[in-house]
Amino acid sequence: MDLLSLFVATLGGSGAALLVAAWLSRRWIHHQLDKALEDYKTGLVQKTETLKTELSIYAHEQNVGLSRIDAQRAEAIEAIWKTYCEWHEHMIAVVAPNRPRGPALAAADYYRHHSVEMMKKAEEMAMQARDFAIYFDQQTYEAIAACGKALADETANYYAASFEGVRYQTEQEALAHLAVVDTARHSFRETTGKAIGDLRSALLKAMRRLMKAERNG
Repeated sequence: MDLLSLFVATLGGSGAALLVAAWLSRRWIHHQLDKALEDYKTGLVQKTETLKTELSIYAHEQNVGLSRIDAQRAEAIEAIWKTYCEWHEHMIAVVAPNRPRGPALAAADYYRHHSVEMMKKAEEMAMQARDFAIYFDQQTYEAIAACGKALADETANYYAASFEGVRYQTEQEALAHLAVVDTARHSFRETTGKAIGDLRSALLKAMRRLMKAERNG
């Protein structure tokens, strides 16, 4: 006989019944508490796993979003840089110290061609700076936009002083006009130096930031 049975036999009657009832009640309460605790642990584990999954999905979406934005920012920088390089090639042809060899008419047409193309690239660069503004921080955008506008304005001023509204048909007329072009293109070379340097610096700095080679600020 175990201790509980012995104790119940000793007390007898209603006392034994009360003791058994109390003991069973405690056992039931402990059982319910254990079950509730186990259910709580199971639910907590499930919620934790669900949260981990949600956080993992969110982190993935953030990484994908950032990667996409970084790629678009790189494409914006590359596009402006490409247009700048094309503008600069025409600019070099215009401001080179020596005239092209050959007849004056051919030289005037040479400068006209590069001047017109340079105007197109300057306008394109200014529009790109505006259209891609969303991809840059405020400081970088202001630098790129200011330089793009300066180059567009200087290019327009040069064209107005050299070829806008000008017609020449004879060798003599072309030769006389080349003197005007020479003055305009030499002045253009002097006025664009700072804007060129600032634009290149802003684009290179933006790319270095994107490549994590330079901190913001």
